[in-house]
Amino acid sequence: MIAYRFGPHSADELSFWFDRVGAEAMLAAMRALASADREEASEDLVATRLHEASVAVARIVLARSAEDAIVKSETAVRLSMAD
Repeated sequence: MIAYRFGPHSADELSFWFDRVGAEAMLAAMRALASADREEASEDLVATRLHEASVAVARIVLARSAEDAIVKSETAVRLSMAD
């Protein structure tokens, strides 16, 4: 399982929690992204979004990009990372 939330101390703070299966999924996605031959490759992961007292199924999208960026929505967080 992979869980994430923004906060609690700052809206700019992003925290992740992993169990063994979730950590292995994150590492596999990062390896696939690093070895992808396309410049704009991306990998999707199933995650749980923690928001105050609620929990919702969400996605983490890891993407190669020209610039580092984070884009969040109610159902996903996209982490764009430059090489």
